[in-house]
Amino acid sequence: MMDRAIRTWVLLGVWAAGGISAAPADEGITPPIRIALQKVRAEFGGRLELENGYDSTNLAACRFEVQLVEFPGPDDPEGRRKAFFRRAFDGPDVPARGKGWLDLELPGNWKDADALVLAAFDPHREELWTWSWFVHDKDHYAEKYVTTEAEEAPGVEVVGAPNEIHLRAGPLVLRFAGNSGELVGVTLDDEPIAFGAGPKLIGGAAAPSRVSFSQTGEAVSLNVTYTGEMDYVRWQLCPTGWVRLDCQYELEGALQIFGIGFEYPQDRVRGVRWLGRGPDRAWKDRMKGEVLDIHSNTSEDRTPGLKRDVPEFKGYYCDWNWAILETDQGAITIVNATDDLFLGLHRADDGPDPRDTKPDTPDSGIAFLHGIPTIGSRFLKPEAPGPESEKNVAAGKYRTTVWLHFGGVEGQPRPANVRRRTARN
Repeated sequence: MMDRAIRTWVLLGVWAAGGISAAPADEGITPPIRIALQKVRAEFGGRLELENGYDSTNLAACRFEVQLVEFPGPDDPEGRRKAFFRRAFDGPDVPARGKGWLDLELPGNWKDADALVLAAFDPHREELWTWSWFVHDKDHYAEKYVTTEAEEAPGVEVVGAPNEIHLRAGPLVLRFAGNSGELVGVTLDDEPIAFGAGPKLIGGAAAPSRVSFSQTGEAVSLNVTYTGEMDYVRWQLCPTGWVRLDCQYELEGALQIFGIGFEYPQDRVRGVRWLGRGPDRAWKDRMKGEVLDIHSNTSEDRTPGLKRDVPEFKGYYCDWNWAILETDQGAITIVNATDDLFLGLHRADDGPDPRDTKPDTPDSGIAFLHGIPTIGSRFLKPEAPGPESEKNVAAGKYRTTVWLHFGGVEGQPRPANVRRRTARN
């Protein structure tokens, strides 16, 4: 590998669903410094194992900068990430083609951060790569953003209706089919929201067998059990208007895509704002290179080959904590409490000449997925390049927990044990 990276971009065409010839732009360049860490776990001690891919450069000639950052929640529409710790330092003594360790020397309160960000710079002080990792599991962030109790919140009640069951909390009504427990639709302040027809199991089959109710504190739950590959679905409506959705299913075998999905009209969606990896969407064989931050995108037709605007809107998003779907019926806020869960926003459009980049997948609507499809390239079928391009192999039980809120959440109280941080010493 040459010590001075040469980056060459070749325009071969823009007809495929993945972008420029469906070439994986983020994987076409490999940084000369490689870090093996995939996820920050509880036992993380602030040291990173790394590999020097240079042919003749010692990493002591390079520079690094580490940051501990906090992100705003979905209740702060103007918020940006803020670093409360920053440290720049010389690289460790690791010879060319060697392996070694990078000591970040993090402060004792490093777990107060939302994410760890590390940038590497070559001997000429040009940025080589930036890595970023969330510090906590997803359920931590749900506890941070979602309020389930409030002193003046209305009670939750179950209301019968012809062929339907309604869960009501103040102005919010969740409408369920009486014989199946499927969400039919949502009403807020007597105005309909066309989110419903789910959850449907994607990649398997299931039939509802029993619908029941339960109560936990002030929250009321509608519980559905199934025959087939879905075990259960549980809807819990809290007096604050937050809705918790839990489900479990069991699948086996090779699948292009699997998870649960809901219907929502594409023409009502205006855009999305989310905290997670971006700004580009993901495919199973295209998940490297995206950074953790607050991203936004508008719902416009960006079919490859017809328009050159990027990033595309429809598709799959990875490593996300929350997302706000902006619609002409109001905001739909989703907070993720499940690790390794993808957010699906309808099916990506195929270009006019997709060739090998036309995934055999349905339009999954608004979906929460444990497996997403590969895309391949214009000249290679998805399964050809290697293991990352093979289909997902489902093996066992999968659980999904997300929180939903219909209508804006700006200004709503946070959980009592969480305070908004605006600065640190």
